Amino acid sequence: MDGLSAAASIIAVVQLTAEVTKYIIGVAGASKDRQRLLDEILACEALLMRLRDYSKGTDGPEIEDWDADQAKTHSAQTWSVKVKALESDNAPLYRLYKILDAIKTKLQPGHGSGIQKVKAALKWPFDEKEVAKLVDAFQRERSLLHFAMTHERTQLVKHIKATSDDNSRQLADLVRLIKNKSTEDEHRVARLDRILTDIQLSNLNIAEGIGHLQNSQMSAHQKEVLDWISPVDYAPQQSDIFSRREPGTGEWLLESDEYNSWVKGDKQTLFCPGIPGAGKTIMASVVVNSLLDSFHSESNIGVAYIYCNFRRRHEQKASDLIANLLKQLSESQPSLFKPVDDLYNKRKASRTRPSLQELGRVLQEVAATYSRVYIVLDALDECETTDGTLPNFIQQVLDLQSATSTNILATSRYIPEIKEKFRKAVSLKIRASEPDVRRYLAGRMSQLPVFVQNKPELQEEIKTRILESVQGMFLLAQLHLDSLVGKRSPKAVRAILKALPSNSSTSKAYDKAYGDAMKRIEDQLTDQAILAKEALMWISCARRLLSPAELQHALGIEIDSTEFDEENLSEIPDIVSACAGLVTVDEQSNTVRLAHFTTQEYFERTQDQWFPDAALEISVKTLTYLSYDLIVDQVRTVRGPKPGIAVQKDAEKSDSVVDQSKDEKPGSPNPGLGRSKSQDWKIKNSVAESDEDYDVKKMLQDYPLCRYASCHWGYHARNVSEMPDIVKNFLSSEKLVKVTERLRYAGGFNPGTTGLHEAAYLGSKRP
Repeated sequence: MDGLSAAASIIAVVQLTAEVTKYIIGVAGASKDRQRLLDEILACEALLMRLRDYSKGTDGPEIEDWDADQAKTHSAQTWSVKVKALESDNAPLYRLYKILDAIKTKLQPGHGSGIQKVKAALKWPFDEKEVAKLVDAFQRERSLLHFAMTHERTQLVKHIKATSDDNSRQLADLVRLIKNKSTEDEHRVARLDRILTDIQLSNLNIAEGIGHLQNSQMSAHQKEVLDWISPVDYAPQQSDIFSRREPGTGEWLLESDEYNSWVKGDKQTLFCPGIPGAGKTIMASVVVNSLLDSFHSESNIGVAYIYCNFRRRHEQKASDLIANLLKQLSESQPSLFKPVDDLYNKRKASRTRPSLQELGRVLQEVAATYSRVYIVLDALDECETTDGTLPNFIQQVLDLQSATSTNILATSRYIPEIKEKFRKAVSLKIRASEPDVRRYLAGRMSQLPVFVQNKPELQEEIKTRILESVQGMFLLAQLHLDSLVGKRSPKAVRAILKALPSNSSTSKAYDKAYGDAMKRIEDQLTDQAILAKEALMWISCARRLLSPAELQHALGIEIDSTEFDEENLSEIPDIVSACAGLVTVDEQSNTVRLAHFTTQEYFERTQDQWFPDAALEISVKTLTYLSYDLIVDQVRTVRGPKPGIAVQKDAEKSDSVVDQSKDEKPGSPNPGLGRSKSQDWKIKNSVAESDEDYDVKKMLQDYPLCRYASCHWGYHARNVSEMPDIVKNFLSSEKLVKVTERLRYAGGFNPGTTGLHEAAYLGSKRP
């Protein structure tokens, strides 16, 4: 066996056993000790021979109700995996090989003269103490071989791991004792020293080798628990945001005294306010990236972050945000913290979600295991305020800081309530610095017409004029640069630059920039202008962020049609291009969104101007989509609930049952079907990934807007002044209502749902 290997095959150990047996029989003296040791070696050999034979399918025990061939095959497979466990790193066969190798080294003739070698070969080399320790070593390993004969592989692996440390330590002590009593032959000492070194080195790999099975099982359980704590993952958003910055952006913040004091201090809070569009979110991503880079190898440092988003308020309640911080601090460790596992087991039994207070308590327990925790909270001003989410969340984070070594960095607009919460914190204003804006503009010059790229003096003129106009608002630099795309001459570019406002208030500056962008959209070809306006309507009026596929299907719906025409799909790059810089795609999180929160605010203020019939159009189109013949025909309306949670996990990535209800109607427990939250939980957890749900899963895959349409059509219809015929027809159709119910819950089913439930939710009369 290779000296560096920490494993031994059963064949190698059997062969070495036979070799050592011959040596023992050939020596003289100490007959009692020799026989005692020989008996132990032969007993081990007998067990090894049986295990070897069983793993080859011979003489294996028969299994009841199986024919002979089945029993033989199953037996061979069963014993084979057991033998592999015994042969793994630092397992019994490895240690047996090392014990036998040490005995062989002592029994082999030395390297002296011929007469000396003969005398050494005839003399028993072990004293009574050494024999006793050798016998003990064999008995420890033989007990594991017996365990393998009577237990399943999983139990065997656990037992091997439980005894490995102690057995390896005692083996090292034994070889060290034998070596120390072998000083008469330097070659023998050198050989024993190599054996001892092998044992000591192999001990370093115990957890990685024998513990592989347990580790993989723990990983699966850990993932299940962490997904239960929070299905939301902010890492893709961090990647999206950070990738959009130009290299070097934010260096001023990382080099500031305020930031460095925050990083180095304990229980420090750094509040970073800024005007809309100042680049606060980009700066937050720079901080997160710096922290992750600085402490990636320090397991005693925890880093967690939250990106608040006005479009995700339904999944960003105080308990959701605290749960996500708990998830992030838990997932960075190789195994679950006990308080987290205990919380999961407790709530799993009662089928309930933990309260904000419970989550906060467990978060404190987990954070206390770190020497320091850094938490970055971006855009707190975009948090929900009507239900106490924002103050409750901030208070929980501040309580965490009081109880543990936690440093907090938060960004926000200048909101009095938020400023008051952080009144004792060090404040560092976020503002688009001139170097950062210059980097951004220089990196985007390639988007402008060729004549701009060929004129360095014109490029400098563009940078200078935009810098004069942005007044610390990073977003304005983007909007102003977008206004130059497609211009036909230097004169046209200079005309736009001359018209850029200076010294305007923030709201006026954005209103003008967005108004100019909408004018550019209207000046496009008719089809492009219609595409852009419809896309902006869906994106700004949808109840949550849409995926690219959902937006494509939304724009492809034709009123009064009975089937979806794939030929009517627009490509995402064409949609984004038509929207004149007001829309962007986040690749990592697979969502389409408006360029900024101020863009949403602009369209909310001007909806009557740009999208006066949005509620009517979206409600009609979503019901048209749900009424397509293929969807209605393929989704069954007879369904028996079965326990399970697999599909529910997928559902939570878009519109979870409980979350979507919050999104449908603020303060309402569910999408208007008269059920309690506990009933919602049961329905959500009645979803099973089985053949019975194949029809629903296929529809959700082939018709990606189904989930959004089934969950949110009612919200849009509720805001229509006069109910359209398609709504009345839908409520009158039992089949349509039940199809929508199954799509809404990704296969879950409440057989009692009728059009009357939906009508009651809408506040309308019975159809």
